[in-house]
Amino acid sequence: MAALSAILYFFLAGIAAAGTHSALWGRGGESWDPAGRLPDFSHAGYHSGEKPIPRPPIRANVKDFGALGDGQSDDTAAFEKAIAAVNNGALLVPAGRYRITRVLSFRKSNFVLRGEGSAKSILLFPKTLVEVLGKRQGTGEYGNWSWTGGFLWVEGRESNSHLADLVENAPRGSRTLKLSTTRGLAVGQTIRLMMDDPDGSLGRHIHADLLDAHPSLVRRNLVRFPARIESIQGNRVTLSRPLRLDARTAWKARLHAVRPGIQEIGIEGLGLHFPKQSYAGHYHETGANAIWIDGAWNCWIRDIAVRNCDNGILLERSTFCTVDQIRLRADQARERKGGKGLHSGTHSGHHGLQQRGGDDCLFSRFNIDTRFHHDLTVENATGTVFMKGAGVDICFDHHTHLPYENLFTEIDIGAGTRPWLSNGSRDPESGARETFWNIRSRRPITSVLTRKGSWPQMNLIGAPTTLQPTRTPRGPWVEVIPSRELDPPNLYQAQLARRLAGNDP
Repeated sequence: MAALSAILYFFLAGIAAAGTHSALWGRGGESWDPAGRLPDFSHAGYHSGEKPIPRPPIRANVKDFGALGDGQSDDTAAFEKAIAAVNNGALLVPAGRYRITRVLSFRKSNFVLRGEGSAKSILLFPKTLVEVLGKRQGTGEYGNWSWTGGFLWVEGRESNSHLADLVENAPRGSRTLKLSTTRGLAVGQTIRLMMDDPDGSLGRHIHADLLDAHPSLVRRNLVRFPARIESIQGNRVTLSRPLRLDARTAWKARLHAVRPGIQEIGIEGLGLHFPKQSYAGHYHETGANAIWIDGAWNCWIRDIAVRNCDNGILLERSTFCTVDQIRLRADQARERKGGKGLHSGTHSGHHGLQQRGGDDCLFSRFNIDTRFHHDLTVENATGTVFMKGAGVDICFDHHTHLPYENLFTEIDIGAGTRPWLSNGSRDPESGARETFWNIRSRRPITSVLTRKGSWPQMNLIGAPTTLQPTRTPRGPWVEVIPSRELDPPNLYQAQLARRLAGNDP
């Protein structure tokens, strides 16, 4: 196993004799410091990247429940019956075109909705969420269907219970915590390190102690860091990963046991199509939303093609999930020109791929063949990784509410007219150490400052840019390395391979 891990390490890290290495990483990670400004992103994705996505056996076929797949008949009832009947396995959606007129809900673990490919098994959604469920309270003309909800709807609620309090401060990058007790704790147990902000000091720390968070975040729970217990010795526990932030008793740092409400759900091999109607515009979306996963752990979405949506794939309050092989596109009749300020230009939807209020999810191998107001969104999200993607004109939307330590790596952003276009109701736009590694663009990337906000301790490595090389401890870290020369080309894969090979410090 150790030999195999070593082979995997060198294969994924892409270590080559020729190539330019970042000073933050080095040739094979020897320069990396978990307490430094380059975070550990290797835990993103299904089971922290430590297990392959499974392929559970097929238990039933939607056609056995009356689905016709002829593109004309309403197959909703057949899908609902089939979903209710299948447990601990996959429900097959054979090639065909299935008309669905209600939300399909998934509220049980260990279930997979499996088509025969995103170009073969097509779900047609002729209605919107407003037509099916009515308006929902929230910002905008039709409420928060503008950024939540989907016609494939996965919803769970994790529960947490207090285990122990921190009795000694621990610095960022450490793995060891001294606790009030270790009774009730076990090696291998999944926990969350919780911390609250009593006076703004934690919010400022999330911004590298350089900027204050928005005042509305004071006296709120701001940190819910997930990890496993690797060892217990006396009243000290060692975690499976380095701390993203200092852990301090002044912030009521404590460990909670975690019980995911829903997990091991997969949605795969499907095309999701909405009508060619013109896009209604920003905050006027009526809910032509494809997939929403809320409060889930260790789930996956793969080989999905979405056409003519308001919102593509939305993850909310979810942890260790993988979204892979995604294509978002729109017919020309869908596109809408207009808008003001940040929202001027041509768009076909609101959010493309979104991580909101969650931890350590992975979006990989995506193509965004249209332009959303917010193509790749992180909002109150940490440890999110977007990699191996491309689009016509991608923006890295930092939607305020404390996104920090997220990674964008090996991405072709296309035209490159708006990489830093972000929008949200609170400043600053981003917390600390957002990292952009091997970004390709048809035009140089310019200033990283947008609106009122800033990007404390941002890392920009391997991108065409007019910025000067900068290596300052407080400001942006810019290494001007041609994309084709940057080694490794994918930081997430290099970090994961190094960790699986047992080479972490």
